[in-house]
Amino acid sequence: YIIFILVMLFSLSVFADSPTSAIETIQQSFLGETGQWNSNLVGVVKRLFIILSAISGTWLLVGMALRGADLPDIMKELVSFVMVTGLWFYIIDNAYEIIKLVINSFTQASSIATGRSFNLSPTSIMDAGLELAEKIIDDSGFFDYVIYGLLGLIVTFIYFYLAVLVLFALIESHIVAGAGIIVLGFSGSPWTSDIAKKYLLFSLSVGLKMFFTFLIAGLGIKLVEDIVKSTGLGDVRTIFAIIGVLFMVAYLAQKIPALAQSVFS
Repeated sequence: YIIFILVMLFSLSVFADSPTSAIETIQQSFLGETGQWNSNLVGVVKRLFIILSAISGTWLLVGMALRGADLPDIMKELVSFVMVTGLWFYIIDNAYEIIKLVINSFTQASSIATGRSFNLSPTSIMDAGLELAEKIIDDSGFFDYVIYGLLGLIVTFIYFYLAVLVLFALIESHIVAGAGIIVLGFSGSPWTSDIAKKYLLFSLSVGLKMFFTFLIAGLGIKLVEDIVKSTGLGDVRTIFAIIGVLFMVAYLAQKIPALAQSVFS
């Protein structure tokens, strides 16, 4: 068992110098696949939208004819119908880009709020965890190598957990942007447009969830960096304090984003 631990500890220094390309590959794969979903679905969505728009437009004209509406009323209703229909068609035609822009703006806002000079990502979080674990092991003595190594593994595990939370939030945003477009076809009719509106609200909730996930993860990393800069890693009590902060951040990163997302649900 001790040999296994020593092997794991030694591997930290190896992994810290190698790129965490697997996470980037997963993220880029989801981005590519969900983008393809959008391209495949947009034609179906437009056809559904046109059918529902034609039905609602016909119903509008028949209703005005039955009640004997005059020309100004007819023009008013037609202009309103055309403007609303045109707006929804524009949203459908550019839904993927619009939703990704909204979601990414939340991510950028979290980076600005935490004062980080780079966009937080699962890869950067994992790299930060591996780097911190390597520093903890390097600062240990010969006799306390195993203890410091175990603490380094705990730190790495928590950082990886934060990276997974961020990765899940990113994947959720890709799926919502790529596949959720299917419900926008129901915007063609006033009787079913609430379905499309709820999808847009849900997209906002996903962006808000990402904002809090990135914000809390960035806060945790910044707090740890400040602790390391001010006290160093020579004292085991400092490492326990860092682990305590990381556990608190991991808990908050799991709970608060879900609560924030529920505001729009």
